[in-house]
Amino acid sequence: MNHVEDRRGANKLDGLDRAAGSLNGQPKHLTVWAESPAVESREPGWLKEVREQAGAALKVHGLPTRKSERWRLTPLKDLFAEPIQEAQVASEVAVASSVPSEQSSWLHTVDGIPTTASVLLPGVRVLKLSEALQEDRLPPSSSFGFGTGDVLSSCFSHAARREHFAALNSARFVDAWVVLVEERAVLEKPLFVQHQIVSSRPTLAYPRLLVVAGASSQFSLVETLVQETSDASGLDSIANSVSEVFLGPGAHMTHISIKAPASQTDASNDDRVRVLSHISVRQERDSKYQNTALALGGRLNRLDLDVVLAGKGAECVLKGTMHAADGDHVACYCEVDHAASDCTSREEYRSVVDGNGHVVFNGTARVHRDAQRTEAHQDNRNLLRSDRAVVHTKPHLEIDADDVRCSHGATVGSMDDEQLFYLRSRGLPDDQARALLTQAFVHEQVEHIPFEDVRLWVADRMQKSMGLMTMTFEETS
Repeated sequence: MNHVEDRRGANKLDGLDRAAGSLNGQPKHLTVWAESPAVESREPGWLKEVREQAGAALKVHGLPTRKSERWRLTPLKDLFAEPIQEAQVASEVAVASSVPSEQSSWLHTVDGIPTTASVLLPGVRVLKLSEALQEDRLPPSSSFGFGTGDVLSSCFSHAARREHFAALNSARFVDAWVVLVEERAVLEKPLFVQHQIVSSRPTLAYPRLLVVAGASSQFSLVETLVQETSDASGLDSIANSVSEVFLGPGAHMTHISIKAPASQTDASNDDRVRVLSHISVRQERDSKYQNTALALGGRLNRLDLDVVLAGKGAECVLKGTMHAADGDHVACYCEVDHAASDCTSREEYRSVVDGNGHVVFNGTARVHRDAQRTEAHQDNRNLLRSDRAVVHTKPHLEIDADDVRCSHGATVGSMDDEQLFYLRSRGLPDDQARALLTQAFVHEQVEHIPFEDVRLWVADRMQKSMGLMTMTFEETS
């Protein structure tokens, strides 16, 4: 790893308050990042262009401040208050697998760098971007239903946002995992992608993932960033991840995203990994994308999820569960663009907030003029388990078409006193009664997960984070 100060001669990082607008007045490290984006001189022209455009975006927009509407509720002031190093190679530390089964197929990313993989699934090809660039016979993007040229140049960085932290990732990432799912492939088991920060020094990591699914394929992917230990790993580090998903015509994907940056065994998370996660999805005709996002605690744990319904008849279902305790800031910003007719989107997000925790939900469903016969629904429900808990919720619609069925709503409330009284009158202690009501509130957010071992593994994460009782599920076919 190379320290920003040692390698580039930048001064001590001094916060984000001056990081908006032109480069004038910005911290010196941002100037370095914007003007020195390329990592590998042998990269092809299209990838160099991606990096140069990202650097140009950083020069124009910088990093966000609270003056930016989309970022005004995100605590950014101390993000770069202390010196931090960029990860250039993975830490040489033994990394324990956190997948629920030894037979699982998995990919590892350590400190943002792809390391090892074990993929036992027919119909899927997994390789590092650095390896893929050396291949003479990459499949054409037309075989997946996307444009012309090879699949990498046609898809890589074409879905991700081109501003702020996503642009920083595009300019500075070292390598990426590339997952190619063959046309008509049906994967019977999920693929796990594990992002872990294990450096003992404050580290800025850039995990990167590209998933391209061929026409009529069906598969599931579980993407995690979980703090497994209570030692010094990940202290004051930042995981700035970007995942891009392209679904060809008729492709179906189940995507489970789990971000739990605070150790389950450590009550204090003040110094733990801060997470800025970006997921961008582009769907062609008749494709279906189902995302289940869990954001469990953390000093800063933010997900930006963008979906473009580009083909007629595409459908997305976005479900999320957030938990914030004392000192936590957990946020989810969703944007669904209905760019074609006859598409459907559903957003269902729930949060549980303890202590002085802070949760933000901002959901947008945008219906373009030509997207007739659109159906878009948003539902956000929030449970406050403390008088000091804070929730900001803003589901909203932007509609330019006239033949639509759209709805949005939000609720914020505390435990129902009558329900608590009923359970306590039946002999349950107060803490168990509250745990049971909380469990009922979040249960349906995970009961639809198709694999029993994954469902129970996800439920265990939620139970540890929220102090729930053991969850049980009816058997699914």
